[in-house]
Amino acid sequence: MQVVFADPGKQLRLSGGLGPLLAMGVAGSMSFVLIAQGEGTRLMYRYEVGGYTAGGLAALAGPVDQVQLGQLNRLKAYAEE
Repeated sequence: MQVVFADPGKQLRLSGGLGPLLAMGVAGSMSFVLIAQGEGTRLMYRYEVGGYTAGGLAALAGPVDQVQLGQLNRLKAYAEE
C-alpha cells in the first residue's frame, strides 16, 4: 500500500489493495485515526474497497474482515506489552 496522507500522532491514510485484492480491478483506502483517551490512545480503523471483480466483492468481505481483525488484534497485543 502507499501512504497518501500522514498527520503524525493523529492520522494515517493508505491507498491500495492487500492479498488477493492486489490482482483485482479494485481500489482500497485504509485509515488509522489515533485519539487520546485517558492515559492511552484509541485507534479507529477503516478499510474500504470498491471496484470490479468477476463474481463481485461481497463474497470477499467476510474473509477480508477476518484477516484484518486478526492483524488488528495482534497490533493491540503488541501495543499493550
